[in-house]
Amino acid sequence: MNLRNCSLTAAAASVLALAGLRAQTPVPLPPPEAPADVAPILPAELDLDTAIGLARRFSPRIGLAQERWIEEDERRTEARSRIGPRVNLLGGARSVDSGLIEGFGPGVEPETRSWQAGVEVRQPLYYGGSLRSQIEAQNFRGRAAREDARASRYDVMLETTQAFFAAMLARDTVAVQEESLRVLQEQEALARNRFEAGTGSRFDVLQAEVASRSARPPLLRARTRSRLAVEELRRVIGLPFAPGQGPGDIALVGDWPFPRIDFTPEDAFEAALAYRPELASVEQQRRAGEKDLESARQARRPQVDAVAGYYFRSKQFGDGLGDSLDGWEVGVQATLPLWTFGQNRSRIRQAESRVRQADFRELALRQAIEVEVAAAYADWQVALDILDTAQALIDQA
Repeated sequence: MNLRNCSLTAAAASVLALAGLRAQTPVPLPPPEAPADVAPILPAELDLDTAIGLARRFSPRIGLAQERWIEEDERRTEARSRIGPRVNLLGGARSVDSGLIEGFGPGVEPETRSWQAGVEVRQPLYYGGSLRSQIEAQNFRGRAAREDARASRYDVMLETTQAFFAAMLARDTVAVQEESLRVLQEQEALARNRFEAGTGSRFDVLQAEVASRSARPPLLRARTRSRLAVEELRRVIGLPFAPGQGPGDIALVGDWPFPRIDFTPEDAFEAALAYRPELASVEQQRRAGEKDLESARQARRPQVDAVAGYYFRSKQFGDGLGDSLDGWEVGVQATLPLWTFGQNRSRIRQAESRVRQADFRELALRQAIEVEVAAAYADWQVALDILDTAQALIDQA
């Protein structure tokens, strides 16, 4: 490994993170249930593109975000079902003390036991717009969950890239330490030969032996860091090693990239505001909160349902429980909440608070993104200077 490779690790993460901001359109989210046509083990040879592809498919973080998106999407379906008809099967039985039943004189004894059953259809007609607001609020929450899943995907891609480069650096550091030890051992052998030939001193031999032995602990530490770096890469990807394999059996394939991107800090910040999924998620959450506020306010309006059904029930004055009546019934049922002990007022205030929270989250996120972009741009500039300096040193050498 040459000196140039050693100077690249500080540049890799910052350059690739900023490179993602140049995208003109967001990367589409893969389907929630991607076909598992890849063996669920870490391959023996691994390049950067393969590592990112495996992480996008098998990372638990991405899987969790997609499951949350699926959950929110199903809640949207649940919210839409509230405006449709509901069919219920009714049934019940009871027994009443004879002292609570009014009769018609001697010889006419009413039944103290009764039953009823039927099928009922209930269709919401008017709920003051609250049902529609609930559906729209859940639509926005589903979109926010989708943006969160996209953000998780981008985070895992960046984390995989950083882990891959860290593993490459650790691997190349081992090669540097091995080469350094080899050179020191050659110098020790040369000093010993000179001493035996009478052209060197015993001090030179001792000095070479100390230098050679001192180079062994850094080599051992470098090998340990290399194994741990591969373990971290495996953790980010989310796959186990193949049976009988370990970190030392994984071969990292590929060269260090040298991306050069020409844009200003202002361009980077504008791209981040346009394409960062976190901002899109906060915006959808704020709009969902506004719809929740509408629904809470509309809950004070009357609620009207159309009810129709066919019912069966036992006769109160008949020949036992087997003597029954049956028939259909159609009607309209209206409810107007008059006093809820402060429940509606509390729901309205909660919804107003959620809207304000979303505004504060958006403001804080914008400020955080501005700082992140400025820091990444500064790191990128420093990395480019390091690369130029390293190249100049290599050319001079």
